[in-house]
Amino acid sequence: MFTLQQFVQDYGYLTVFLGAMIEGESIILTASALASTGILSIWGVAALTFTGTLMADQMIYFLGHHYGPRSVQALKRRFPSWQDNINKALDFIKRNETVYILSFRFIYGIRIISPFIIGAQGVSFKRFSILNILSAGLWTIISCALGYFLGHLLGDNMKHIEWVVFGIISCVIMVSHVFSRKKRTDS
Repeated sequence: MFTLQQFVQDYGYLTVFLGAMIEGESIILTASALASTGILSIWGVAALTFTGTLMADQMIYFLGHHYGPRSVQALKRRFPSWQDNINKALDFIKRNETVYILSFRFIYGIRIISPFIIGAQGVSFKRFSILNILSAGLWTIISCALGYFLGHLLGDNMKHIEWVVFGIISCVIMVSHVFSRKKRTDS
């Protein structure tokens, strides 16, 4: 019989790597919690988290650097009423470049598009890479430490891995839902 524990042991590290490439906080937190039980290695989870998030952002930056300016112009032509808002957003990013690069991965919902926009803004590869490495390192440490700590807090309940995974993912979904509803009502 195939169990969730067997799946984690067989595909856990691949899942961590792929999850880190997208907005996969729930995967990283869950994997780190599982690492507290010894099912996965926290060092392996951290290394793959850092590598996955860094690789994804660097690739998306290159796409933005190459295709971004044309994409922004096409967006402005397609939606002329958005032009002022697009210009304001791009100006904001340009004025706050360092802070934006260091913080975008911590802001839910903008992580995937941000490196594209940063590349489109003409930020140098060297500048983006240095700041991206610092941000990815900090994000990895915080995410993995938080998940590992949660795993220790759950302690004996980690024996029931299926319920732990379900609970963590359910909490992340509920919090995301609450924030997205709040965001819609604030708009």
